[in-house]
Amino acid sequence: MNDSAKTVPVMLLDIVRMARSGDYGSASSLLNRSLASMQAEFAKGNAGPAVLARAAAMLDELFRTQQRGDWVAFADLVEYSLVDFWFNNFTAP
Repeated sequence: MNDSAKTVPVMLLDIVRMARSGDYGSASSLLNRSLASMQAEFAKGNAGPAVLARAAAMLDELFRTQQRGDWVAFADLVEYSLVDFWFNNFTAP
């Protein structure tokens, strides 16, 4: 399945799998591609300022863990925070 057909949560879970298996380059690449899908969702205007601020804070922390090369924290943040956040704020019931 190409990335454009995947939902953000599916891409995030793929990122976790890649990061946990040591495929850091693929995890980083897919994160970059998933950001375009996230940005499109943000641009719809359905999320309030508090939700967008929380998303920005999580993404900032994610980028910092990536920059430090802390792939365990990176995968944990995606799996245990960002996936739930996305489901709770952007995925239709």
